Amino acid sequence: MSLSIELSPEAEHQSRAEAAREGLPPEEFARTAIEEKLAAVAAAQVERNQGLIELLRQWREEPPDPEEAEGYPSSISPLSLREVSVE
Repeated sequence: MSLSIELSPEAEHQSRAEAAREGLPPEEFARTAIEEKLAAVAAAQVERNQGLIELLRQWREEPPDPEEAEGYPSSISPLSLREVSVE
């Protein structure tokens, strides 16, 4: 994929300086920076998903707290559309 972006003069100067410091052409530096950012975003998403999976596992495996569940029905029956009235 090819794209063209406008950078502020400060960002352009900084990116050229960083590219030179790393011995890369500015285009390669920008490509690498974008790929690193996308990898970090994907890793954060995986970490977040793992946290949610762990929470669901705990809910499934841990017995309910009787004090918290007091007053709640022991089962819930599905709601049919005939039972709903809209006014």
